[in-house]
Amino acid sequence: MADKETNGAVAVANRAPEKAPVRPPMGVFDQMEREFAEMRRRMATVFRHPAAPFYGPAMLPEVNWAPTVDAYEQDGALVVKAELPGVKQENVSIAIERGILTIEGDRSEEKETKEARYYASERFSGTFTRSFTLPDGVDTAAITATYKDGLLEVRVPLPKARRAEAVKVPIQT
Repeated sequence: MADKETNGAVAVANRAPEKAPVRPPMGVFDQMEREFAEMRRRMATVFRHPAAPFYGPAMLPEVNWAPTVDAYEQDGALVVKAELPGVKQENVSIAIERGILTIEGDRSEEKETKEARYYASERFSGTFTRSFTLPDGVDTAAITATYKDGLLEVRVPLPKARRAEAVKVPIQT
């Protein structure tokens, strides 16, 4: 998933429409439900075998990781900041397809300890995807991205012509 680097910024590419559709990230509630199910399973194991958590597999096996993201409007631009600790810049890609900004990446797990017996392992690895719907009329060629110290910042200039403010319509009885 290597991207071309231009002046320290991650290159932004427009994808061809024939690519696979954008997958939405796992929702917070779906992830919480998965973790609660795993916790219930582990609790059942603890009560059957009290020492089981210290001799079994890692406490949170195969939990999907999604980076935390802030998205806000500032100085006429939509700013998306993603925390990507442990992710190398060359393993991050940004694409715009059908009005959707998608950030994808891969965080590799470092396995240096070969014969260690873990009590907990909470560092996640694997691929991630985060997607955001862009407003109509965005100039995709003007989108910029920078990556420094594990923080990705994508700036999307908003179109000059803004939609009219919302108007409340009274309901007659």
